[in-house]
Amino acid sequence: MVFWNQRMNLLNGTSEYMDVLERSLYNGALDGLSLSGDRFFYGNPLASSGQHARREWFGTACCPANIARLVASLGDYIYTVKPDEFTVNLFVGSRTRVNMGAAAPNTGTKPGKDPGTEISIMQETRYPLDGAVTLRVDPTKPVVFSLRVRIPGWYTRQIVPGNLYAASGMHTMQAAPAFTLNGKPIGADIKDGYAVITRTWKKGDQLQFHFDMPVLQLVSRPELKQDSGRIALQRGPLVYCVEAADNGGHAWNFIVPEQTEFRTRDMKVLDENIIALEADVPFLATSTDGKSVSTQTRTLTAIPYYTWANRGKGEMQVWLPVKFENVFVNRR
Repeated sequence: MVFWNQRMNLLNGTSEYMDVLERSLYNGALDGLSLSGDRFFYGNPLASSGQHARREWFGTACCPANIARLVASLGDYIYTVKPDEFTVNLFVGSRTRVNMGAAAPNTGTKPGKDPGTEISIMQETRYPLDGAVTLRVDPTKPVVFSLRVRIPGWYTRQIVPGNLYAASGMHTMQAAPAFTLNGKPIGADIKDGYAVITRTWKKGDQLQFHFDMPVLQLVSRPELKQDSGRIALQRGPLVYCVEAADNGGHAWNFIVPEQTEFRTRDMKVLDENIIALEADVPFLATSTDGKSVSTQTRTLTAIPYYTWANRGKGEMQVWLPVKFENVFVNRR
């Protein structure tokens, strides 16, 4: 999905392919590799009763090699460059140097005909943990070009192209974020899912913007029967799951009623810094003698999906029920 969508984006320049690439990168591909970097998943289960674990290797080992290739080529996906356009596709702390073909007005060189203007661009961000991004633009001389910044689909509440999944009605649509250039507001045109700022860029220019990251509750189309009566959680580009390791050894004995409000908390899974989600929700609890059950309010903790199954086997769910429908006793 990552490789194909990058090539489709290069072909037509629209952001929807990068939206799918980003979603696949942070949730699908990253989940395939353990946090220790030496164990692998072939599939991406959305629920587990505790039978899943990454493996050291596979007899047919095409996916581990592709994961290694993906990590090594990550820099190819962050930016794309044309003679008069510089595009920011992914938000990753990085630095790059490129030659832009456009020159500043009144220099005697037509835009797009000067290949010698070198530009250093540095991106500073904690994304996907935080939505603040700073771009520092340092050309060797003033140069005209269009800086294109992708507006993520999750930010505008277009969760995935095709509308298979959507943010629940409690989340309002978002426009493009506000941009500031050297501390002053600057407008941007929106085209093909990108904010476009065309100007004469000078050494020391600093563009800043911020993507708010509320906790989104996702629902699926009714045709997807397996997700009926369930929600999934997403913050920024990260899809979340509930894992037994953070919830008293269980991940199947709770519901998340509609309109539940989640809060965020800094946390670690092994040595990985994450933003965890928490909410107080109904849990089914058994009595100490095992002869009765009751509903109690407890704190539910959700972690980014890519970090699950790094602390041993255990239950896990991505699609969380909004109400109790059936109770199975001692089901195996």
